Amino acid sequence: MSTKLKINIFLIVLPAIGLIYAVFTKQYSMALNSLLTIFCLVAVMIINKKFTILTTGPYYAVLIFILLSVFVGRGVEIYRIIPPWDKMLHFLSGFIFVSIGKNIYVKLNGNTKNHAIMNLFALSFAVAIAGAWEIYEFTIDNLFNLASQNGSLDDTMWDIIAGSGSSVIAILFTLKYNTSRAKQ
Repeated sequence: MSTKLKINIFLIVLPAIGLIYAVFTKQYSMALNSLLTIFCLVAVMIINKKFTILTTGPYYAVLIFILLSVFVGRGVEIYRIIPPWDKMLHFLSGFIFVSIGKNIYVKLNGNTKNHAIMNLFALSFAVAIAGAWEIYEFTIDNLFNLASQNGSLDDTMWDIIAGSGSSVIAILFTLKYNTSRAKQ
């Protein structure tokens, strides 16, 4: 069995155990979030296997992000226990989505020779995802009477700022790295 398969199985087993526990203890919110986590993990695994969009690092970053946000954050209620958890994940998401944006750019264009366009695409992709995620949270909150956005425009805006700000930081690191490599 390959290392990748072992890691994928491990990532699915965690919320599966949470699902079983939640069903036996009648914690239906945790059960739903565990099931949603499994669904999202499997979806990413299947999509990436079919289209090979993500390289190894971004692939695992997405899977771990899903686990930390949906299963740990909502299912285990870490968002409630550790209030900055939400902002930390939104901040982390900027780095992940810049990386995914670069993967998509390379997949669509086949090269990375034009660093400026690739970085602009990756930054735009990451910022767009930050905004789209907040639209998703707003929609889910209103449809299912949840409180992902804590009923607050401030929460929404700080989430977008955290994701967009870390996207800019990721691009600045990339530019610094490319500049130092070019000098060598």
